Order: sequence, then structure tokens, then C-alpha cells
Amino acid sequence: VYNEKIYDLLEPKENDLPIRQNTDGNILIPGLAEIEVTGLEMFGQSFSAALENRSVAPTKLNSRSSRSHAVMLVKVEKQEVVAPFRAWVGKVHLIDLAGSEDNRRNDNRGMRMKESGAINTSLFVLGKVVDALNKKQARIPYRDSKLTRLLQDSLGG
Repeated sequence: VYNEKIYDLLEPKENDLPIRQNTDGNILIPGLAEIEVTGLEMFGQSFSAALENRSVAPTKLNSRSSRSHAVMLVKVEKQEVVAPFRAWVGKVHLIDLAGSEDNRRNDNRGMRMKESGAINTSLFVLGKVVDALNKKQARIPYRDSKLTRLLQDSLGG
């Protein structure tokens, strides 16, 4: 999630990707790359390749500052090979959140200022979502940020 836009780090595309919700309430990203991983080594190679496409840039306090949140969805599927041929699907989001930024200390300007604004906003909304869930509020502000919308079905929505 970079500047409130969804990008595919495994197979970078020209444009950002939309977030959709299916009739079962699952969050989907049409056009997002999916690869079958059969072992830990293959996972490591895929993860490393994706990290190469992540947005990083220098700031006053960090020479390689993450300018985006990275989310990797690991989906595990199991199918019975004998009747009744039931199927199970589980998923886990591995998330590397960019840290909140104090623009006064980082001396951010221009594009770094825009990036830090998007980072801080999405982290603030994530906090609001967690707070609303804890308080069992009627309205949970998942749609206030691409990050929380992406994680909606994992956060309990």
C-alpha cells in the first residue's frame, strides 16, 4: 500500500489495483499475482523478489525508510482426496507496517511529505478500527484507508 494505492510487488503493473468484496464478504484484489509455493526455499525467493519492488527512500533519520506498508497473503488450501472431498482454506496476512513519521524531525518535503502523510493516515485509521472493534461499535471505519479495507476480513469485518 503506497500513497493509498494498492500495488502488486510480485508482478508490478502500470496502475494500482482495486479492492473488491465478494458475496461471502471476502476481500479480493482482481489482477493481483498468485503463485503456488511448494516449500520454504521457494517462499524465500518469492518474498525476496517482492521486497526488491517495495518503495524505500532516504529520510533525515533513516537511509532506507519504507515508504509503504507491505502485505503478503499466505493462503493454505487442503482438499480431501476421498469422499466427501471437503476443502479447507486458511489465510494469514504477513504485514510490515511503515513506521509513523514526524515530519519536523525527518525534514520531509515534497514527495516524502506526501508519503509520510499517507503512512500516518493509514496507521491512524488502523488504530481507529482496532478501537472501534474493541468497543464493539456499530460502525467500523474499514473504508477510511486502503490498508484497513485490505485487512477487513482478517480484522473481523
